[in-house]
Amino acid sequence: MSKLFEENPIIDWDSVPEELQHFKGSPTGMSIDQGIVDWYVSLDPIRQEKLLAELNKSNQNLAMINRDEAEGIKRTWNKEAYDPLKDYYFMDYKDNEEFRWVRNSLMTWEDVVDYMSYLGSEPEGRFSDLRIQPEKLLSRPHDNIEFKDSLVKSLVGDDDGVTPSEITERTYQFGLFYDLHHQGITGIPSLGKQSSESKGEWLIRVKKAQEEEKE
Repeated sequence: MSKLFEENPIIDWDSVPEELQHFKGSPTGMSIDQGIVDWYVSLDPIRQEKLLAELNKSNQNLAMINRDEAEGIKRTWNKEAYDPLKDYYFMDYKDNEEFRWVRNSLMTWEDVVDYMSYLGSEPEGRFSDLRIQPEKLLSRPHDNIEFKDSLVKSLVGDDDGVTPSEITERTYQFGLFYDLHHQGITGIPSLGKQSSESKGEWLIRVKKAQEEEKE
């Protein structure tokens, strides 16, 4: 298994139920967060079994993506080649019938429209917590809110209250795997701080990327 999947930095595996432990070090393990763990614990045994089946299916799909990247095969959501001139989107939602979270990355707007037709054809209540976010937004550094002087000062818009974190918004919301996947498909380096970078080098790189995005 690649070292990329040895650890999920956003979860304490010591607190994870034994049935979920075998996902540690796997692509799916990189996207398991405390919300998924809490939901799993709240389910009855039959639903837990169904959720485990879906997680195993997801793990197989993510492993295929990992193999594609290792072999230099670059696919977007619709299996077409990545086009740097197109805008791409990340869709995620909860499937309340199949007890799983669905995460579709690198969708074109046409893909999103077609997929929404499918979602709209299903019974009301099956899907929830739908989000559609631009991949460009997810590629930016995640902002941490820091109340340096007072809550009031931060609320009135003082820039000193906001500092970029060392991970991207994509990693913050979905885990490191999806950030690595995006970088592998697009060839665009992640704006997350790399272990080989000093903080100064990383900040310079982020500033340059932000200036290029404005052009």
